[in-house]
Amino acid sequence: MRNALVCIALLLGTVLIGHAAGEGRKRERTLRLEPAAPVRIDVAVGDVQVLGSDRADVRVRIDHRAAGGASLSRVEERIDVAPAGLQVSVLQADGAHDARLTSTVVIDVPRTQPVAMIALFEGTLQLRGLSGGVSARVTRGTIEASDVSGALRFDTTMGALRVSLAAGALTGAVRLRTFNGDIELTLPDMPRSARVLALTMNGSIDSALPLTVRTTTGPRFSEATFGEASPVINIDAVNGDIRLATARR
Repeated sequence: MRNALVCIALLLGTVLIGHAAGEGRKRERTLRLEPAAPVRIDVAVGDVQVLGSDRADVRVRIDHRAAGGASLSRVEERIDVAPAGLQVSVLQADGAHDARLTSTVVIDVPRTQPVAMIALFEGTLQLRGLSGGVSARVTRGTIEASDVSGALRFDTTMGALRVSLAAGALTGAVRLRTFNGDIELTLPDMPRSARVLALTMNGSIDSALPLTVRTTTGPRFSEATFGEASPVINIDAVNGDIRLATARR
């Protein structure tokens, strides 16, 4: 009888500890995509990483966590593969954005795989080693991108943008925009050809590139033309500072 009570107590303790630590769920899948097939990602709350490397396949890893009594039954994940590309969705029921339900999504892709769109409502987006172009939007959170190239478009509503371009010539237009947050763009070197436009409505512009300052009071606007004025680097901040730097000093 005593042993049975001890077993019950241990079982209850395990259940209570598991409940206090939060509920978890994981999923992993490896698949193949056509080289030009785009990747699309839609995540409600959590952290997203898209990492490019010299691999031939795509690996998707998703780790869900629930805290504060929230239930993972309200989180639905989908990994859909079609000729039109890969769609990874991690969304909450009824379009909710409950901060107690978080997901870490890590996607390893071939370096040249195009990433057509990443939509993240709340969290941190990290991008590295992508040369096929990326478009991403984060409503509440930061975007950190390094060693990226191709056509790039990054937007945040409340959060900073930190972007470091890959070495070599610019291969696509760069569009960076925040509503509330600072923007930092690092180029590998002084561009041989580019048209640079930087505008902040409430903030400052600090540039290692020789920009021409067009306004000194109120909204700040600076610009520069290098070589054949292509591609265009367009940077906008409503409330935030802009900093342009080069990796080679």
